[in-house]
Amino acid sequence: MARKPGAMWVLRQFVGRYFSEGVPQAAAELSYFLLFSFCPILMFTTAVLARIDLSEYVIDTVTQFLPESIQTMIHGYIEYLSEQPRLSPLILGTVLTIYFLSRAVRSLMRKVNEIYGVHRRVGTLYQVVMSLVFTCGFLLSIIGTLALVVFGRTAFRVLRHWFPVPAMVTNALESASMPLAVCIIFLFVLLVNRLVPNLRLTFRQVLPGALFSFGSWVLVSLVFSFYVDNIARYSLLYGSLGAIIVLMLWLYITCITLLLGPMLNHILLLRGGVLQPRRHS
Repeated sequence: MARKPGAMWVLRQFVGRYFSEGVPQAAAELSYFLLFSFCPILMFTTAVLARIDLSEYVIDTVTQFLPESIQTMIHGYIEYLSEQPRLSPLILGTVLTIYFLSRAVRSLMRKVNEIYGVHRRVGTLYQVVMSLVFTCGFLLSIIGTLALVVFGRTAFRVLRHWFPVPAMVTNALESASMPLAVCIIFLFVLLVNRLVPNLRLTFRQVLPGALFSFGSWVLVSLVFSFYVDNIARYSLLYGSLGAIIVLMLWLYITCITLLLGPMLNHILLLRGGVLQPRRHS
């Protein structure tokens, strides 16, 4: 009976395929579409938030993982929209978000299937529908996260006012609003790893990659935020474009972590004999 490859084999495969699979290049393509979708997402989100009486604490809580320069840009845009509340940014932001995010999702679907060695052709209509489904899922995860962070405290207070719920329970639920928001983001990453590949995979099979992508994204975002705020001085080099440069770098790192999850899953499935190695022609 053949012995299963060890951890060093997994590590060598992981590092080697990072370059041979062209992950940096694919992340650059994906971050390109995400960069164009970020501004419409910001328009959509801030147009909604501008119509709600938000405290500085709530906005800081939502953007705490981002570098300070990007937080300043978001704060300024929310303040601008709150002074001139109109419906047009919401409509325009929604349309542009769906378009650019669907293009980003199609790029992600193509690269993930290349990582798994799946060359099964699917119709253009199927690709468009799936990209729209994942785009809507991404937007719903954003809305769900914002709902928990923004409305969580108010909802729990109303619950305590109208129902005989002990204060200890509502306080515990209120404290759990941020972890629940994090769980929503992780659930979306898990669904991407499960549904994007054109293969029949179980949630258990894709869980390691989803955990790796999510954990590395949080860790890298925190480290990158600390680096930008305390070490690098992009504003001195790029002036007013410093926030855009930081955003581009952060999106690029985010896309790399998102692609590393499916690659890790494929390596582990090969190691376990669930999938067969790809045959190169």
